[in-house]
Amino acid sequence: MRVRVLSLALCAVVAVAGGCGNHRAAVPPRPMLARALAERLATLSDTVAAKLTTGDGCGARDAARTLEQQTMKAIDRGEVPRRLRAPLLSAVGDLVDRTQCPPQPPREQHGKGKHKGHKHGEGD
Repeated sequence: MRVRVLSLALCAVVAVAGGCGNHRAAVPPRPMLARALAERLATLSDTVAAKLTTGDGCGARDAARTLEQQTMKAIDRGEVPRRLRAPLLSAVGDLVDRTQCPPQPPREQHGKGKHKGHKHGEGD
């Protein structure tokens, strides 16, 4: 379950980036995400993990893509500090790459082709 570990790692990155704590005046503050953004991204990451737990690979892939889109939008809006952009994008990209959505088997098509035993033109 490397994807689960990756999802948990992403949650950790978001939690650390969005966490709050005491800042000493001598040490420059660590770059952080706004609490609302950190919570939103963590919730999306949790959704990916929950879908993987239930075996919903396609749902997990969709949720991971949503997480990726929301992360990129936050970066574009300047909501993610420069120092956090690369690690956050990397973690989200890895999560998207590792979620698997197996292809659906082709549907059987009924009513196509020739019917056995049916001959046209007989009985005239």
